[in-house]
Amino acid sequence: SVRSVAGGGDRVAVATVDGDGHRLWFSADAGDSWRAVSVPVAVPSGGDVGLAVTLHGDQLVVLADPGTGARAWWGSMSAGG
Repeated sequence: SVRSVAGGGDRVAVATVDGDGHRLWFSADAGDSWRAVSVPVAVPSGGDVGLAVTLHGDQLVVLADPGTGARAWWGSMSAGG
């Protein structure tokens, strides 16, 4: 299921969760195609954990709590990936 969505222009980032854990996805073409984005820490599914994402221009910000404390990362996501 979708936990977080962020978009700007044709760029869309989505954080999802299923039985295998949280995942991050990115589209540079308004959702016509998607690619998985690596998250620096594994975030399992379940209780007091979470993954969220936001975009500002080409800057992607990822917030994660794998159950051991919250962390944040940011980086550039070009239109080509």
